[in-house]
Amino acid sequence: MSNAISVNGVRYAYTLSGQGGVVVFLHGWMCNQEFWRLQRDFFSSQGCGCLALDFRGHGKSEVTNAGYSIEQLADDVWEILKALNIDQVVLVGHSMGGMVAQQFCLNHAEQVRGLVWVTTLAADRGNRLISKRIELDSRQEKFSVAFDRHFDLWFSNRTSGDVRAWVKTQMRLTPEAPALSLVRSYANPSPPGDSLSDPGDWDSVGPFNACQLQRGTCPTHSRVGPGTDRRLWTLSHAGENGTNQSAAASFSSQERRR
Repeated sequence: MSNAISVNGVRYAYTLSGQGGVVVFLHGWMCNQEFWRLQRDFFSSQGCGCLALDFRGHGKSEVTNAGYSIEQLADDVWEILKALNIDQVVLVGHSMGGMVAQQFCLNHAEQVRGLVWVTTLAADRGNRLISKRIELDSRQEKFSVAFDRHFDLWFSNRTSGDVRAWVKTQMRLTPEAPALSLVRSYANPSPPGDSLSDPGDWDSVGPFNACQLQRGTCPTHSRVGPGTDRRLWTLSHAGENGTNQSAAASFSSQERRR
């Protein structure tokens, strides 16, 4: 069951489950915490605390008139952790959530035990992302029309209609104004030029398959925070038959894997 907490003057929806070291799940653009449901349930049953939240303007969190930037979302996450008395965390960020995770780590590296990036990048100065194409087209036509035309580009040909329908329904819950404001902030990471991922990372991973996200088998970037030699966590994968499997991903600050 989702709970609510107020930080930075905004009512945030979140779910905190399990016992142990905390893994924080950060969703992508126009998504919500339900995209992490399977991963959250698995890790909370394996001795981890799991925190999933809806960013402002998404899911069940409050829709505000301002504050839609990667920097503000990262600060919101920090304030939520403070309010919940959570210190050390592993951050798991998908797409836009990966940008927020990087910004959080740049601001609060001492709190980050590890980072897991799922199809993300530091910034989109070249307007390569599907979300940016939607934003650009929405300047000439209705946002909903642009969204529907580009939506299927997020999926592989093998993705079922049921998964596509579920994802589209969830994404359409996000209002237009917050969605567009966030996309426009992608081109300007803060501080400028200071990030943890390479500009070419997105291309090296390949297109996002929402079916893989639902099953927990997305391609991932796993890197530790700056200045830390702590070990990363165990990444969960769900097999085709729905059974959970796990693969260890641990390394020191001297190692970088893709």
